[in-house]
Amino acid sequence: MREATLSTDVTVLHGQIHAMAEEITRLKEQLFLATRRQFGKSSEAFSIEQGLLFHTDDVALVEVNDEESGDSEPSPPPKKKTVRQAVMFSKDTPVVRQELDIPDADKTCGCCGSQLHRFGEDCTYQVEYIPAQTRVIETARPKYACRQCETGVKQQALPPSPIPKSMATASLLAFLIVSKYLDHQPLHRIQQMLARTGITLPRSTQCDWLMACARLLQRLTDRMKQDLVCSPQIFSDDTILPLQNDQKDRHRVIQARLWVYATQSKTGPPIVLYDFTRTRSKQGPHSFLSGYRGYLQADAYSGYDGLYKNGVKEVACLAHLRRYFFEASEQEQTPGPAHEALMMIQKLYRIERDIKHYSHKKRKKQRRLHAKPLLKKFRRWLEHQQVSRLPKGKLGKAIQYGLNHWDGFVRYCEAGYLEIDNNLSERAMKPVALGRKNYLFTGSERGGKAAATLYSLVESAKANQLNPYEYLKDVLQKLPSATDNDLTELLPYHWQAEA
Repeated sequence: MREATLSTDVTVLHGQIHAMAEEITRLKEQLFLATRRQFGKSSEAFSIEQGLLFHTDDVALVEVNDEESGDSEPSPPPKKKTVRQAVMFSKDTPVVRQELDIPDADKTCGCCGSQLHRFGEDCTYQVEYIPAQTRVIETARPKYACRQCETGVKQQALPPSPIPKSMATASLLAFLIVSKYLDHQPLHRIQQMLARTGITLPRSTQCDWLMACARLLQRLTDRMKQDLVCSPQIFSDDTILPLQNDQKDRHRVIQARLWVYATQSKTGPPIVLYDFTRTRSKQGPHSFLSGYRGYLQADAYSGYDGLYKNGVKEVACLAHLRRYFFEASEQEQTPGPAHEALMMIQKLYRIERDIKHYSHKKRKKQRRLHAKPLLKKFRRWLEHQQVSRLPKGKLGKAIQYGLNHWDGFVRYCEAGYLEIDNNLSERAMKPVALGRKNYLFTGSERGGKAAATLYSLVESAKANQLNPYEYLKDVLQKLPSATDNDLTELLPYHWQAEA
């Protein structure tokens, strides 16, 4: 700034200095968080027992039990024991028995010469790996005709195929879907895996087959959507799914979106559905949830606001609020206000952990008795802190975020089946993020919509404790000849494996 542009008014200079100090503080916070994300630990672990070194507020936030207020020095927390996971195999795994017996000559007693008798055995188990095998199924259909009349040829019709006039069987298609959308393998790796078994399957052919599977399976996801919007509660979130550039004046990929809409087992069978949109416009969730009037648990994205105005009830995510305060606590040299907020939030989570297996009615009662009083104190604490905090600082933003969406944060107390956070949909986004690291982007909008359909079937099968490969193999075999009435039995939450 040139000297000629400086004001000579002391009051104006004080204001400029104050504004620059706030800007410097904000930039330091951004630099610290960016450095931490790049090089620091990703854990947000926080111990409620660490306590505070000072307390500066009139509002009492943490209630200390009589047992905890003694003068005796607290004992250190016990060390966590590292438990190694044992190798396990399911009951359906075939067991091949082999017996190692001693020679017949050794089955006589060395002292008296009598015959030894067998009184037991020791069994040792080992897991053997048999590589995958591929085979070609040749279907021969004899043709018959009359030599006298020569009026026509009779031949048995081919059974319905998932993709007509292709070499793909239901088992191979299920393998492709599971490999890409469950194991996050890009198509070129799948091509190499199949090549080792003697099958050459180009990526272009794989892509065409996956598109065809998505069109076929769309019938199931449409039916699943009808069941999903009937649920009293839906979890939602979105993540980036890069879309290959199809605009001449653009020199980078398009930040398309994949949305998830999920239900939990407390309100019915688990359903996980994905939806692809080219942008993050509010039209995405508005179109998908058109006519829905239940509880929607999501982040504070403003695109959901129109739904809330039309009768959908907002349930905010306390984990998002906690993340704001955790980032603010990283700026505090000693435990301070941000740590107080974290302690309060952790007490709310402890209540949820204790009532996790209660009935809906009992969960609601326990929240009314224990969580609501803590939430009221937390609200008074936020209002008290708001007066003395910089609005653009990390702590100020966390406080403002909590007050702006307070009704959504406390709404989980209205019903026992509601959750305190949106972690269910956050976990549903993890497979997309893992796949994104491997296959980088989707090639077209049609491919993005196909990915949404295939992700929906795979993740719904996982949520219902199914083997995704066995489920998809059976569904792809039956779906070509299935009527609309048959679709119900093929849904992930109704499907039964054949004995």
